[in-house]
Amino acid sequence: MNDEMLDDVIAHDKEYKYAGFWIRFGAAIIDGLILLPFSLLYLLILFGVNVFAISLFGALISMLYKPFMEIKYGATVGKMALGIKVIQTNGEHISTIDGFKRFLLPWAYSSILSIVSLFFLHQSLNGSEQFTFMSLAAKM
Repeated sequence: MNDEMLDDVIAHDKEYKYAGFWIRFGAAIIDGLILLPFSLLYLLILFGVNVFAISLFGALISMLYKPFMEIKYGATVGKMALGIKVIQTNGEHISTIDGFKRFLLPWAYSSILSIVSLFFLHQSLNGSEQFTFMSLAAKM
């Protein structure tokens, strides 16, 4: 019984080292490379594929990747590769609510901006207009 109490005390007294800027930056690069294929779905618009569902799928995957991975595994793939783990101050895994709180503001801002811009782009093209990169830039 004393062993259990000692292990419990040791587990809670463990000190954790915060990851610095560059290691987080490296993890973000790795995660960006993982999300690149989903981000490239937006480029289908440049080739005349005007499918809102495909663009929306890419946006949803990109939006949910970080919160899902941090809630389920305690880290994204980039963070796992570099040995970073997302935990609460007591050393336990983050909860679902905490996972979404950590990412809510940047996630909501970029996701809403992306979805709204895609919606208006698709509305302005009406599926029949051929366009070039410059006309797309002008519409955006």
